[in-house]
Amino acid sequence: MLITKQTALFRADNLFRFVCPIFQHETEARVCLKLRELMYRGTPHEKRPGCAACIGASKCPIMHMMADTQREDRHNAYFSATPVVGRISDWVMKRIAPIVVLERHLVGVPPGQRAGIERCTAGRHESARSMMTDVEVTETAPPRRKAPRPAAAAASDAVDATVRAAQSGDLSAAVTAAASASRPEPIKPKPATPPPAAPKMSLLELARMRKETAA
Repeated sequence: MLITKQTALFRADNLFRFVCPIFQHETEARVCLKLRELMYRGTPHEKRPGCAACIGASKCPIMHMMADTQREDRHNAYFSATPVVGRISDWVMKRIAPIVVLERHLVGVPPGQRAGIERCTAGRHESARSMMTDVEVTETAPPRRKAPRPAAAAASDAVDATVRAAQSGDLSAAVTAAASASRPEPIKPKPATPPPAAPKMSLLELARMRKETAA
């Protein structure tokens, strides 16, 4: 959510405190805002590497508390003129739970702070399941093999290609498509039929035919 205005959370006299859900210790909101400012300036606090890791991964609660105060009727949600320990909204908790802090952000983070970050991270399958509301999962049918298309369908596609090319204004493409559509398929010559074989004759009939021919 875009931070468009400074709400009461940013006031210098804000004494609102909360228990960090990641590291399980009480802290002031204005201290977390200062740590965020140092991180963005490129000078993270040396004694708070876990906070720097969460800020770099957008998992730090203060970042989402800032977004929470941008919502309607939430502008003064995390402000108190006197020291008081308040509660972070469920809206913020649901936003930070699925965020996974990558290893590149965890360089230099001690094991105890790493454990806090992992403890405050929802399982990937739980996050995915929470987003799959009212979704019906069906088995995917195996792909069907396409049957060879008849010549009429191929000719129709060629005509459609010619029309699309003409509508696009590309004259050369239209001429090429029209030539391809109007080009007739080559006619294959039929194999020649061999002449009928002559009837077989006996020797007697052959001698008689020769005699008649000689006469």
